[in-house]
Amino acid sequence: PAAFLRGFRALYLGLPINCIIMGWVNLAMVKILRGTLEVDERSATLILVGMLLFTAFYTTISGLWGVLVTDLFQFVLKMGMVILLAILAVKAVGGIDALKLKIAQLDAAGGQAESRLSFFPDLDSVWMPAITLFVYLAVNWWASWYPGAEPGGGGYVAQRIFSARDERHGLLATLWFNVAHYALRPWPWILTALASLVLYPELVDKESRPSARN
Repeated sequence: PAAFLRGFRALYLGLPINCIIMGWVNLAMVKILRGTLEVDERSATLILVGMLLFTAFYTTISGLWGVLVTDLFQFVLKMGMVILLAILAVKAVGGIDALKLKIAQLDAAGGQAESRLSFFPDLDSVWMPAITLFVYLAVNWWASWYPGAEPGGGGYVAQRIFSARDERHGLLATLWFNVAHYALRPWPWILTALASLVLYPELVDKESRPSARN
């Protein structure tokens, strides 16, 4: 049974689930390239292919130690960029106080009794009813899967642990990952997302709502 479970898990997570995750990551990158470089979808896709080939090249020749080095570099680079984006987004709104005020105005205009900024949601709210909150707290934390947060552990984190100098370094690195990944990294995204609600209140994702393409 254990061998079957490992084999099924490897095939299930390695093929369909991993392909789905890579698909939405690559689609997001194409959207970012189109918006920042002002190119069409074909050009953005070609740029993405070039980036993937370059990534495959340096990860292939660097080995396990290169995994740690590139992870550190990419973490510092990405955190720096998202923090800068959050600062610019909040500044474009008019500051934190203006952001809070305009979010409250959006909530009032939408007929919401509670604010999007409420730490504890109203269990009778439209966007976060009690059953949805229960699923997030009781199910989603163990049933969801994505790189770095696989229930029961996974290859992404294990690869980083095996790349560490010794067991102590592996333990400290894993603890740091959990702090950085869950406590630090989301906040610039949260601020940017809140600012985007104010700056682009009518913005619609054409991929999630095909009717918006026309």
